[in-house]
Amino acid sequence: PAEAYGRKAKHHQMPVYSMAPDNTDQPGVWQERPVEFLSVPEQLHRQGLLVVRMDENDMEPVIQRGAYVGIDKDKKTVRSGALYALDMPVEGLIIKKVLHDAENARLILRSENPKYTDQMLPAENAAERIVGRVVWVMQAV
Repeated sequence: PAEAYGRKAKHHQMPVYSMAPDNTDQPGVWQERPVEFLSVPEQLHRQGLLVVRMDENDMEPVIQRGAYVGIDKDKKTVRSGALYALDMPVEGLIIKKVLHDAENARLILRSENPKYTDQMLPAENAAERIVGRVVWVMQAV
């Protein structure tokens, strides 16, 4: 760590966005609306980073409700099995494990919590829904 060499570690003040859809300008459409700020260590900061606070429990135990999630908006190419943030009508921003079902030309959006069922998204519409790939999670253990 930088502190061991007499330097202070660098942090970036980042806005944290709500995952809920915006109900003011365009009802049911998710928009980047900051609700708080978070100090992000330099090694977790990158260009195109979006930070959200997880507001549901559908990804538990991997991502707990209240966790801070770093999303790289520059990484939109789907890698089957990776976690992605998607902009879904009415629901707002969701985070799911995305699996590519080539046989049926669709993406399967899977929660880690077994109480939730899979969602399907036609592959041709997927690119416009993907906000970015999850690159880090900050949460209490």
